[in-house]
Amino acid sequence: MTNKDPCTLEICVDCLMLLANGEVSDGEGNDLTDAHAARMQAVWGDTEITLGHLSEPNDDGENDEPEPWFSWSQCDGCHSNLGGDREYATAWVEPPSVR
Repeated sequence: MTNKDPCTLEICVDCLMLLANGEVSDGEGNDLTDAHAARMQAVWGDTEITLGHLSEPNDDGENDEPEPWFSWSQCDGCHSNLGGDREYATAWVEPPSVR
């Protein structure tokens, strides 16, 4: 089995919903799942992406997950340029080969 390297992503709410629930809607009953999944597929292909990120334990020995934060930066998951809440996710990528 090949070990993969973690890559921390800052993802939008739509990417979060797709990863967590397997579906995305616009809040008005319109299903956006296929379109959003296609955008993520175009960016990441078959790369495994999980919610959260690796972090060092704090003074209490716990890993803190921050609250969502607002950003105008491009979403790392789907490359949307819309502003909105961001949360962490982790892409598991193949390490570069050593020659």
